Amino acid sequence: FDLSKQKEEELFLETLRTFAKYEESKRHISKVIELLRASRSVKEAIMELGNSTYVFEAFPLALFIFLRHTEDPLTAFWEGVNACGPVGGDTDAIGYMVGSMVGAYHGLEVFPGELLENLENYSYYIKLTERLYDKTMEFIERRS
Repeated sequence: FDLSKQKEEELFLETLRTFAKYEESKRHISKVIELLRASRSVKEAIMELGNSTYVFEAFPLALFIFLRHTEDPLTAFWEGVNACGPVGGDTDAIGYMVGSMVGAYHGLEVFPGELLENLENYSYYIKLTERLYDKTMEFIERRS
């Protein structure tokens, strides 16, 4: 998907919604679509979606932040890390999810070297990511 194009972004979200197992997940993805179409701010999205550790708040907000800034991945990452609302929020989990989305879409090289060098267990995460990629490719090949 070329997420810089609105039609591709909407197709991506519609595809994601079809894979959602729970109706609540589908509703939250629909809400993300609505917020993106209305060009809402992160603060407005926090008020609509929430920003707690509850998966039906954290994931939709992370998805919104990532898609709102596909052209500027570091802004997406920093907004995810700082996605606290008027009463706080689970910014580390949201930042983690946004960072994962940014890295998966744009590649590791989008992050400043000093940020990666100071990441605790960096080499472990790289190995884990490579294993996950290999397993995903095996799964795709088996389904083909």
